[in-house]
Amino acid sequence: MDDKVWSIARAGIMGFDYGRLRELPLLPETTWEGSIQHSFYNAKTDPIPAIPGRPFAAYYGAAAIMMIKDEADIIGINLDWLYTIGIRRFIITDNKSVDNSKNIITSFSERYDDVELLYIFDPIVRHLQSPITTSMHVMACKVWRDVKWVFPIDADEFLFPCQSLNVLDAVDPSISGITIQKSVHMINRDQTKFNENFFVTMDVCSPLFSHAPKVAVRALSNIIIGSGNHRANYDRPTDNDLKYVDGLRLGLYYREYPVRSFTHFIRKCVSGAKAVIEAEKFGLYVGGDHWKHWHSILVEGGEAKLYEFFTKEMTRRPNEHFFQCLFDPRIM
Repeated sequence: MDDKVWSIARAGIMGFDYGRLRELPLLPETTWEGSIQHSFYNAKTDPIPAIPGRPFAAYYGAAAIMMIKDEADIIGINLDWLYTIGIRRFIITDNKSVDNSKNIITSFSERYDDVELLYIFDPIVRHLQSPITTSMHVMACKVWRDVKWVFPIDADEFLFPCQSLNVLDAVDPSISGITIQKSVHMINRDQTKFNENFFVTMDVCSPLFSHAPKVAVRALSNIIIGSGNHRANYDRPTDNDLKYVDGLRLGLYYREYPVRSFTHFIRKCVSGAKAVIEAEKFGLYVGGDHWKHWHSILVEGGEAKLYEFFTKEMTRRPNEHFFQCLFDPRIM
């Protein structure tokens, strides 16, 4: 592939090997890999599309499914945002949150008469993202027979459509997956004053194509969603591979706000490592080695050592890092 095209990508971080895609021939754009390759070719020079400036009409053809744990600082904001862009159907699995997440979710559900939200309490401390997310997907298919698309979304991921979600109605019926690129926001290292509004402190972000894309899937109950919500396929080996379309072609992308403070980072290191270790006790390899590594820094070096790591790796300045962080102070 053309080096000029791939200069947009700033290849390969967070465990996703864009470099491997670069070495491959241009694949059919309905494959998972090919949809990403073609997205590079079709991407505009502006690294991140604009934020919608107005609410969109309700779109009952989409449902959002989420797994959460202690997301009280962000879950309400995200649910309100999803409502703003038109989504009215939600399934949320709460993995033993001890903060105010449940009350915030309940308040959101009660505030809007046209919202249908199923809340599930998950008491299992084990990393089971793929089977639980897939189960929520199947539930959405069964509960809402008129739903056409299901979006597996993390609490810290904000879906941005550049136009109404009605654009999903025009997707070819043979397509059952959408690859959705994301920009990851980080704390600006030069932000010296604490601000409870993380949109203010996290005004540095990666360009699109710097991280593995997420997926949305057609509402078909025979689809399995993989760990991390990065890809999906049919559950029967005899079926053909699921066909994809590039989300940017539909005007869809994500902004993610994963590490919002040092205190938040400590909490994620502890809970993330514990969930991965518990899964491994059952013979499940779910990835997540980074959680164990970060937790080991905390255990062996204490909070002071973890804070050194946090400052170096979890905060950024504009134009820093090999993918050239962007200064993007737009606040939702």
